Amino acid sequence: MTQDSTGYTLLDAVDELTQTTKRRERQDVVTNGHVTGQTTIVITHQPLLTQLAAAIAGTIGSDAGSKNLSSERSVLDADALFKFIKIDAAIRDWCRGQKLVPGKDPAENLRAWYVAQLAHPHPDEVDAFHVRTLTGWAGMIRAKLDPWREKDLPDDCPACGAKTWWREGAEYYRPLIIKYKPIGPDTIQEARALCRACETVWHVRELAWALEQRNQEQEAS
Repeated sequence: MTQDSTGYTLLDAVDELTQTTKRRERQDVVTNGHVTGQTTIVITHQPLLTQLAAAIAGTIGSDAGSKNLSSERSVLDADALFKFIKIDAAIRDWCRGQKLVPGKDPAENLRAWYVAQLAHPHPDEVDAFHVRTLTGWAGMIRAKLDPWREKDLPDDCPACGAKTWWREGAEYYRPLIIKYKPIGPDTIQEARALCRACETVWHVRELAWALEQRNQEQEAS
């Protein structure tokens, strides 16, 4: 079976969009208002195509008591709808190319197309094209449903010394920003910091060390 440069197969790419996934996470145990230990929980995620369809209705996070403003949900819904329509239309076209009549569920259509695709010989570059397309969709959906969060810092940049930064002719304070996703124990490891003035990028621990060194030098001078 055709693989891409990372060993990813067409089946891997189809599964990524259409299969339910589970992930183990560590969670604090709270007793009488105090953290008394940790436990491991298993979180089940619906297929990415299902999550995208749910985002159209503004239901992402509703089970967890999401309090998003209706205006924020509207922006999500409109963009999610546009992406969903493009993906759904492409999958339907692929199904028709295999003489299949597509149904309403794009995930089911995609798996039916995959089975038909296996039954007919075709060049490896065709598989490679579909793998690139499917993994691109998966990345796009993840970026849409789980965007990076941002937090700006009050410190001057330790690299360029900037106190402000510019965008589209306007000047703003607080050039330092941290981008992160709350993914449990690896949150700090995966987070990145950026100066919006000089575009220097750090791991957050590197930035913390740079700020500490700069502060020590200022106190000693």
